[in-house]
Amino acid sequence: MTSGKQEHEDVFVDGEETELSRRLKVQINEKDLMCINGCGFYGTPQWGNRCSKCWREHQIAEKRSQDYAKNK
Repeated sequence: MTSGKQEHEDVFVDGEETELSRRLKVQINEKDLMCINGCGFYGTPQWGNRCSKCWREHQIAEKRSQDYAKNK
């Protein structure tokens, strides 16, 4: 089992960044994390960039839409 320190030593050599550390960096703006519905909460990619509340509402709307299409 490796410690976190050993993993960081692999990324930095003599105080300089290696190619691995440059590839691991990700820049994300706060606005990119916000729920796509604009509710002010943070979204997650697993939920289509929606917060949990908006995801639940989206799922309910999708189910209603599917049920309506089946009963048409």
